[in-house]
Amino acid sequence: MKKILILLLLLFIISNCSKNEPALVSVMTHLTLREQPNKLSRPIKKLYNNQRVTILEETENFEYIDNVFGQYVKIKDSDGDKGYVFDAYLVKEEFANKFKNKRICLVLSTGGLAGVSHIGALRAINYLNITPNCVYGNSTGALIGSLYARYPNQDYQILYSNLMSSYFQFIKNKKTERAEEDGIIGGLALAFLNPFLGIAGGMLIAESSAANVNEKDISNFQYFLNEYYNGARIQNLEIDFATSHFKKKGQGVELQIDKSGNLANAVINSISNPYIFKLKSNEIIDPGIDRTAATPILDACSVFNPDIIIAINVTGNDALYDPTIKCKVVEVKLSYRIENENYVLLGMGDEYDSIIKKSFSDSLHIIKKESNKL
Repeated sequence: MKKILILLLLLFIISNCSKNEPALVSVMTHLTLREQPNKLSRPIKKLYNNQRVTILEETENFEYIDNVFGQYVKIKDSDGDKGYVFDAYLVKEEFANKFKNKRICLVLSTGGLAGVSHIGALRAINYLNITPNCVYGNSTGALIGSLYARYPNQDYQILYSNLMSSYFQFIKNKKTERAEEDGIIGGLALAFLNPFLGIAGGMLIAESSAANVNEKDISNFQYFLNEYYNGARIQNLEIDFATSHFKKKGQGVELQIDKSGNLANAVINSISNPYIFKLKSNEIIDPGIDRTAATPILDACSVFNPDIIIAINVTGNDALYDPTIKCKVVEVKLSYRIENENYVLLGMGDEYDSIIKKSFSDSLHIIKKESNKL
């Protein structure tokens, strides 16, 4: 009897170590197959995106690689070659099949500067070979989501940095142009009265005019964003896009959903936050005031009717929605403290890079885990 129990125990251990589980390589470049379960081991070969492998067994070797936590697993590829790979860049075939031939909608929440976390989440979604058909973003999520819909399959960390640096260069140029133009006109007018006043007055007018060009003036950002997007229309984008904002109506507010029309204008309406921008009026209100609209799962389900919603929630609160809705939901909650707000806003510096890396790593694990509920 004792021998039988020992034999059963050994069979149990072997069956748990030997997984024989089909999986797919999920990387942007390549995954290295190694002789031993560590990153310093001799490489055997390179494996490429969507290549089918079989996970044979797990190891106890856990580590961080490129700020992503994972473990080494032993695998066999389609050529029969065996070795070890870092499992963070594998997706089980069961996971991939859950998203196969499904209409997938990406929801990006409000969240102020925390919205840069959306960029890391987008990278994770690309790494997992998930291809959203539509995106619904509000406030900061509208800005990041519009980049995704307007320019699919890009490095959004670089794209966002370029967007913000281009905007501040636009403001700098506009200040110079305004100062030169108003300084010359003002100087000429004063010169008719007194030549000395013409020079001195022109300099003062130029300085004053430059000071009046403000990067926080939402009209400036609206003009710039429309130029950046080349006047793109929502209905002409490769990926379906929608966003929303509140508009004052009587003593209350009414939700307005933009799913067609000028892309830049729709985004500007959604990011109309008086704590960030100098607004033209107080008629348009950022959707972050309402918890349901802050992570617009219900609106995305209603507008796009997807099979699956992947909701990236950076608000610091749970998303508010009816769990019985017909759309299946994978909610990814991310929360990071931001110290150097100005640098993060500009898409610059170590903290910006760190937030992108953390949100990428966390999103990889959360999406894999939460997809088990689908």
